Amino acid sequence: MMIPTPIIVGKTAQIGRDSFARVDLLRRTVHYGPDRNTTCAWCGQPGKVNVNGFNRLFQYGAHSDGLLTQPHFDEHVFCSVQCRRVYYCP
Repeated sequence: MMIPTPIIVGKTAQIGRDSFARVDLLRRTVHYGPDRNTTCAWCGQPGKVNVNGFNRLFQYGAHSDGLLTQPHFDEHVFCSVQCRRVYYCP
């Protein structure tokens, strides 16, 4: 499945931390244009529409405490962190 490229990539926020593994859970807001048919990878719900008509979904990623590490974001977009957890649950 080809994932459409986002129109606007918003801010990144830390939403959780595993202190034993020393990893942060990050959430990046991604806005897609109204003409793109982009939905949550798990439940299929379209993103919430803001006042400009853009669909808002989230990409989640992890960042470790290493000195030279970059955050790694999932290639899928989700409507909530619960959908991401269920999607990647074994």
